[in-house]
Amino acid sequence: EWSSDFRAANADELYDAVDQASYWVRQKIGEEAKQLESLSTPARDATTSSWEALELYTRAENAQYAGRNEDARSLLKEAVSQDPEFALAWARLADISYMAEHDRVYYVNAFEAMEKRHLTKREELRIKAVFASDTHDFENVNRLFLTFFVTYPRDYVATTGYAYSLIDLGFEAEALELLVRAESIRPEAYQPLANSARAHFMLGHFNAIPDYIDQLKDRGFEACADWIEGHLYFATGEFEKALEAFQR
Repeated sequence: EWSSDFRAANADELYDAVDQASYWVRQKIGEEAKQLESLSTPARDATTSSWEALELYTRAENAQYAGRNEDARSLLKEAVSQDPEFALAWARLADISYMAEHDRVYYVNAFEAMEKRHLTKREELRIKAVFASDTHDFENVNRLFLTFFVTYPRDYVATTGYAYSLIDLGFEAEALELLVRAESIRPEAYQPLANSARAHFMLGHFNAIPDYIDQLKDRGFEACADWIEGHLYFATGEFEKALEAFQR
């Protein structure tokens, strides 16, 4: 049985306590000294130095995974106003906004913030891989998501991104297996189900899609379910039903 105390007298010292506790756990589980050195970033330099910004970011993530993209965008804008060098918040704002507007302005802010503050390897890989995906940088996206997934195999974004890379490379069965794993990582969110449905669209597995539509409806994600159903009807030539689904 392991135990240890890490104390902080104020909010500023809490960052150091987090660093000490993290380092202690990694030593205990046998991480090599070289890896401890190369993969360590102080908590005050990781992501944000503002607890308020971190809380807003967390709330934004929860909102986005619940399908409330506009709420997520508002919260992320608040987060970067609290900490203008919060690179991951800029990147999440960029990703959500880019899907709707195809505007790279927030990504410019994200990369500028990356130059000003040390990020964790996880954050750096996530930002670069998602940017490559959003901007259709096919030369780099597969390489980045492979590195991201190999380094962080339990990360939802890494798992999903790498799955789509495998589809591009022709490894269909392996890709679908990873998307099922992604569903278990984020069971409360609509995106894993939507991503699996999208993959079956790409592969022409139309018979598999109604099950995802039903699951989305059962979980209360009606708008996403209608969107997928509309595309399914359109793909199978049932245009009137497609229009009806899109208009719900």
